Amino acid sequence: MNRVEIETYLQALGHELYSRGVTGKILLLGGAFMMFEVGNRNSTNDIDAYIASDYQLMYKAIAVVAQKANLSPDWLNDNVAIVVHQVRPPKSQRLWKQFVGLQVYIPSLEYVFALKLHAGRIKDDDDIKALAMKLNIQTSDQAYQVMIQYVPVDHVKRESLAVMRRCFKQ
Repeated sequence: MNRVEIETYLQALGHELYSRGVTGKILLLGGAFMMFEVGNRNSTNDIDAYIASDYQLMYKAIAVVAQKANLSPDWLNDNVAIVVHQVRPPKSQRLWKQFVGLQVYIPSLEYVFALKLHAGRIKDDDDIKALAMKLNIQTSDQAYQVMIQYVPVDHVKRESLAVMRRCFKQ
């Protein structure tokens, strides 16, 4: 999905929610966040989002949009909720886009950086490096200090430390 497609599908989701008499709320994360806020990619396979409103209603609306637009059922997925629930909440969020029936929020760059470090996935290395450039983070110690603002020290995983060794000088 490119930028235009993402906004089109989110707008369609908003309309579907509005037709049900509700306004949904999501926190945009993952590849779509990286596209719009960091600019290090032109597309993403899906929209990673934390669903911050009625989960069942949101998923019904997401399914309707998938069917109407011939999208994968997980075009908007909340698998990132697993990681979000393991860390402290974002210190701040701002309204990124408001569609009829849908409010889309984004967290700080630091929060997404911490989530990606905590996930510890090799496939996130390029995003971590791009976020680090935006945040002027150059060493693994600086990266660690940002991560522990959101991840309790006793929950830091080996995979997170491995990511820091791969992406930063000591």
